[in-house]
Amino acid sequence: METSLCMAALQSAMDVRGANQGTLHHSDRGSQYASIAYRAALLENGFVQSMSRKANCWDNAVAESFFGTLEQELVQGLVYRSLDDS
Repeated sequence: METSLCMAALQSAMDVRGANQGTLHHSDRGSQYASIAYRAALLENGFVQSMSRKANCWDNAVAESFFGTLEQELVQGLVYRSLDDS
């Protein structure tokens, strides 16, 4: 896994939504999210990092369920021509 893709996604999210002090950033324990560079970027921008417990897939179950429902009920089948349409 490369950290650069996650770093670019984090920067893109901050460009669009800003970086608000104390924003909770939850992820799994992937090496890219645990990297020194990624953790430093979160800290520098005021994020609070949260990670799943080791070998516990149930930590993400609530978030996965929410986003699955959101996709099925709100966006499934829709076609966006640009980010402005979303």
